[in-house]
Amino acid sequence: MARLAVLDLGTNTFHLLIAERVSADAFRELYKEKRFIKLAAEGIERIGDASMRRAQQTLQDYRQILDRYQVQDVRVLGTAALRTATNGLDLMQWAAEEVQMDIQIISGKREAALIQLGVYQSLPDRSRRYLVMDIGGGSVEFIIAEQDSIQWSQSFPVGAAVLLR
Repeated sequence: MARLAVLDLGTNTFHLLIAERVSADAFRELYKEKRFIKLAAEGIERIGDASMRRAQQTLQDYRQILDRYQVQDVRVLGTAALRTATNGLDLMQWAAEEVQMDIQIISGKREAALIQLGVYQSLPDRSRRYLVMDIGGGSVEFIIAEQDSIQWSQSFPVGAAVLLR
């Protein structure tokens, strides 16, 4: 069975989820972890040295976990802080060279779409219109959806870490 992993590199936290496909549309969770990295601890314009070290250490640890679980397919997604920070590219290059991770920076629109997909899976009544608001560290996404389609979405660069600074 294929093992898959996704890493969500958020402004405040890095998440790792490893799952195994058990059928065409079902997965079994094998491992899940989140770590507080606080990429925007010194401002979202630039990742500070201490935050960069936390990020690198976490990616090294996550690489070891991925190897231990023999994950074949890994997706690494960077969100608001990596979209904004002037030295976000430095972390991306380091990750590619040192831990063989290709970080994909996703747009606020793509982030909203992925959030909606996750929320949709957990809804008890999928027939109604719903509003999702995801408050992240570097951005806030608002999504209005009906059933499984987005009617409107917007990402605003005003997450909790940005407002705190």
